[in-house]
Amino acid sequence: MQTVSVSRKEVEEFFDEYRDSIPAQPEAVKLAHILIEIRPSKEVEDSIKAVATSLRQKAIEGVDFATLSQENSSLGAGANGGDLGYVARGDVVPEFARAAFNLSIGDISGVVRTQFGYHIIKCEGKRGDKLKLRHILLAVMPTHEDTVRAGVVADSLIKAARSGDDFRALAKAFSADNTTRAEGGELGWFATNQMPREFISSVTGWTEVGAIKGPILSQFGLHILKLLDYQPERQYSLAEDFDKIKELARQDKTGRLIDKWVEEFKAKTFIEIRE
Repeated sequence: MQTVSVSRKEVEEFFDEYRDSIPAQPEAVKLAHILIEIRPSKEVEDSIKAVATSLRQKAIEGVDFATLSQENSSLGAGANGGDLGYVARGDVVPEFARAAFNLSIGDISGVVRTQFGYHIIKCEGKRGDKLKLRHILLAVMPTHEDTVRAGVVADSLIKAARSGDDFRALAKAFSADNTTRAEGGELGWFATNQMPREFISSVTGWTEVGAIKGPILSQFGLHILKLLDYQPERQYSLAEDFDKIKELARQDKTGRLIDKWVEEFKAKTFIEIRE
């Protein structure tokens, strides 16, 4: 079915027949962004690490590990006393795996920092290449002051971009988005009605190409947006969207060929039903 092709005449006939049922091409924006992470301050990091170190010492001195996890863990990690069950190395983030898979049964790890916070890990069993693990997790959450500090950075970058500084250069220098930073923060095209809810009100109807908006808060941090291009909602046309319509016509033809093949197969196939 991959080899099914359609002629220009077939594309035109398909479009004439189905043009009223083909959904309109939605309003879309082409965006670039700079992401400013809201990071906990060193003071917050140090205080959480100190608490984790204290809890580890209690565990080593014999305080029940499951109780310590249940009473102190963040983000629901203390449910069932921090029991993770049997875990393979690939099931956890690398920093966690490096610490956990160096433990013998009964051992308690040092304080381990991952993207989720500070962990203390206890090994309680082994089955093949899996370890039975329990952990205490203390999440490191930014404070209001950390958010304010990130906002000051974002505001200064917005001011610089609006004053004429090159947005691509600013993204390469300051964006925390490792995926887009090398491309000057370019995100590509998005239908405005399918964007995350935090962005919809800011980008819907935004037509001023080259304009800057932000900061916009999401789960990842503060975003500074630049509008690179805009496309209003419109109906498809053969002149502007021939390749897209051609693919729709090819899919339609493929579907009809499959239906025909199934009917032929059913007609040739012997079926016996025994009750």
